[in-house]
Amino acid sequence: MLIFYNILIEKEELVFMGKKKGRLQEILSKAIYADNPDIYTISYRDFDTILSIPLLKFMEISQNFEIIPATRIIQVKKGERILYEKRIVGIKKEN
Repeated sequence: MLIFYNILIEKEELVFMGKKKGRLQEILSKAIYADNPDIYTISYRDFDTILSIPLLKFMEISQNFEIIPATRIIQVKKGERILYEKRIVGIKKEN
C-alpha cells in the first residue's frame, strides 16, 4: 500500500495526508485518479543528478515519500508536456 497525502488511489491506494493540496499534489492526484498514470514521468533530484522515471514507479520507490520526499521532485511531465517544474541550479540531468 502506497500512501500519498489525503487521497486514496484505486491502483496503489495512495493517501494524501496534508492539510491543503499544493500544485504538485493536485497534478499527481489528477494524474492517478482522472488520467492514465502510465503517461506521466517524474524527474527528481538524487544527490547531484536528476533522474526521470514513470509516475507509478516513482510512487513505488518513494514509499510514501519516506525514501524520496516530494520536495525532491523537480519536474512532472505528461507525455512531452511539462505540467510542473522547479528550477534547480548546478544539477545535471540523467535519464
